[in-house]
Amino acid sequence: MRPKDWPGRRTRWGVTPFAYLLAAFQALTHRWTGQDDFLLGVPASSRSGRGTRDLIGCFLNTIPVRAEFTPATTFRAAAERAGERVMRGMLGVRCPAGVAFPGATLFRAALFLVQMDRMEPPVPNVPPGSAVGPFVAYGGVEIALVDVPQQEGQLDVLLRIEQTPGGVTAVFSYDTDVLDRASVERLADGYAVLLAAAVDDPDTRIADVSLSDAAELEALLALGAGGADGQDGFGGHDDFDSFETAWSHG
Repeated sequence: MRPKDWPGRRTRWGVTPFAYLLAAFQALTHRWTGQDDFLLGVPASSRSGRGTRDLIGCFLNTIPVRAEFTPATTFRAAAERAGERVMRGMLGVRCPAGVAFPGATLFRAALFLVQMDRMEPPVPNVPPGSAVGPFVAYGGVEIALVDVPQQEGQLDVLLRIEQTPGGVTAVFSYDTDVLDRASVERLADGYAVLLAAAVDDPDTRIADVSLSDAAELEALLALGAGGADGQDGFGGHDDFDSFETAWSHG
């Protein structure tokens, strides 16, 4: 997605691009889980003031952002709400959420915006399939971005948005004990569908956007009808098998 295509240009829609990207991810979580009221984590910079501006280090805290949906919620309304709640959350960004709510699991999914366009010259992203990005001269040294593999599943899902002057790239990281690659690929496809719908018409109701193409819809209908092989329920188990028992047969 190119910057000129972003629907979140404040001059037109009244919200930032990040608010739209976050709202689409909230909408995706809502559609996949069926939950109407939940929290997502948003890592935000706690670096402020001259004392920390030039320091090297990770100045991040994750703020919990509440998402609420009804059948009538539009992309515009979701983005406005997301932007307002991120701004409110930034007031307490220096206080880690874990300190405010000790022992509580506030969220299992997060969206992280990485902005590299504030560096001059810009540092190019790592190309897909590469371990190191292109080198550029910066402050008298040659630097490049390095693709660091995710070592552990700190969250069920982390959506990393990398922003550069050339556009944005979405990267999904996930806990392999919870999700598999095929499920995350469908999740990513759904995010692209919702973003496209938001750009096309911000006043579209989120509930009206279809996340299944014709082939997927046909497969789902076939499952509901028992499938072509004449088996009913979960892989041929009778209707009196519980959901939990049916899973244990697989």
